[in-house]
Parts: sequence; C-alpha cells; structure tokens
Amino acid sequence: MKKLITILFMNIIVIFTILAGCSVQNKTTESNAAKTKGTIFGNYPNRQIELIVPFAAGGGVDLAARAVADYLSKEWGQPVVVVNKTGGGGIVGAQYALLESKPDGYTVLMNNNSSTTMYEAGTTQPILTAKNHQFAARVAESPLVYAVKSDAPWNDFKEFTEWVKENPEQLTWASVGPAGFSSFGVAEWLDSVGVDYTKTQMVSSEGASDSAAKVAGGHVILAVHNAGEVYSLVESGKLKVLAVQGSERSPLYPDVPTTEELGFSNLSVSWWTGISIPKDTPKDIEKNGKQQLKKYNKINSSKLSSKKYIYNRVT
Repeated sequence: MKKLITILFMNIIVIFTILAGCSVQNKTTESNAAKTKGTIFGNYPNRQIELIVPFAAGGGVDLAARAVADYLSKEWGQPVVVVNKTGGGGIVGAQYALLESKPDGYTVLMNNNSSTTMYEAGTTQPILTAKNHQFAARVAESPLVYAVKSDAPWNDFKEFTEWVKENPEQLTWASVGPAGFSSFGVAEWLDSVGVDYTKTQMVSSEGASDSAAKVAGGHVILAVHNAGEVYSLVESGKLKVLAVQGSERSPLYPDVPTTEELGFSNLSVSWWTGISIPKDTPKDIEKNGKQQLKKYNKINSSKLSSKKYIYNRVT
C-alpha cells in the first residue's frame, strides 16, 4: 500500500512538471509571436521589399517605379528592389504581387490603368478586379501621344487620320494587350472618326519601351503611349509625335499640337501609374507607405516632371 501511494505521488509530480513546462512553452511562444508581430508590423520595413513592375523595363511605369524605389530605399534604410514580371498585358506581375504573395508589405505592385480598370473593363472573365487591389497611392499621370517613325510620310495627325480612314487594314499599332492603355486610346480615336477598330491590327508588346522600339524599327506604324515614354526616341530622331491628346500642349513637345487644336474633341483617355498592395495588408504598413509616398511627391515633383520621367506628377 505504501509503495502504491509513493508511485501515485511520483506520477502526480511528473504530470504537474509536464503541465508547468507546457505552460511556460505556451507563454514563450505567445511572447515570441508578439515580438515577431511587433518586428514585422511595428518596425516595418526590416528587410528587402520587392516593387513589382508588370511591364518591361524602360517604360513609364518602370521609370516611375525606379524613382520611387531609389527614394524609399534611402528613406527606410532597406533595399526596395524593382522586379519586372511581364506578360498577359500586365496581369502576370499583378497576379503575383496581389494574389500569390503574402499581404505583409514586402511585395508591392506598381500598376497603371492597363493592369487595373482597363483590364477589368476590357476582359469578360478577369483574373483580377478592383476588389483584389488595395490602392495605396497614385504616383504620376500623363496625357497620351500618337507617335510614328521619324521618316513616316505623315506630317500631322489630321493627315495621318485621313490615311487611316482610307486604309484601315494597313494600320498596325502596338499594345500590351486588347485591354491595354494603348488599345483604349486607339479605339476611342478610331471611333471618333468613324473607323472600324476591328479592321486595324494590334501587335502585342511587353510594354512601352518594346512597342516604341517596334515603331522606330519600322515593324509597327503607330505607338500610343504617355508623353515621357517615347521622348528618348523622339530626341534621338527615331520617332516623331503627331499629336498630344487633350487640351494642353506637353512641355516635352511644345511645338506639337493637341488633339483638340486639330479638331478632335471628346478624346479622354489618359495614363496614370500608382501603387497597389494585397488585400488584408495591415493598416499600419499601408499608413507608413502612404506617408512616405506623400513626402516623396512633395520632394520629387520636379524630378518626376522632368524629361527623363513623365509629364505630370500627382499625389
């Protein structure tokens, strides 16, 4: 009997020891989780950030992204690395950033209207919709321009439009896809002059730098992009701009008339680029990023408005 009591007593001690150990372990785990959460969210960022550009390097979105990345890397003391993930009219990169990555603020998307509103409006079954985007900030905007090869026979946009009316089947133009920014610009212009959009031919590209190069090389007739995206090729004498869309002339091309000056009214398509983050990204991270981007826009307005980047800067 005495021996049995001793065994039971020893078993009780063992059980209490195990329970006490589990309690300490649980408290330690909870404490570590709290520290981790504080490190990830409270001290954001504490490691490298990927800024995904869903278009080819050298285009307007890419240039704006690199300007933002350079600033934020210095401001935060952590590398912000631009990663170009092209394909699908910008949707491959957008899908990676918004659906396949963790909503922890370390994978961010630099988007534009081609990979957001235009994609959703121009696609019957979109993979991504506005509901997948947590829009953080708009960084820059620009009017579109109509550019052709420098030795093309047309001297102005009205002359070019008359040629297109007579020869719609011969018009080729470049775009990242049917729902891309360029596609909407071309479709709106053609509709305004009574040309059947489906009679013209779209040539797929990986982004503005790719399509502008195709036009400069004589492989495509027309490039429709933001004012800054074709500037370097215009400066080098490989492209010429026939018109700037809107009512105001671009400071990049002060001698080029606007579409309104030439009698083309109600053309409203324009370009913008901004930042989206995955849904469910913590509010503290979103707030931190917005504060830095607001500060960035104030400091870098002249830089983003320069000829190297884009026409106009907005918050």
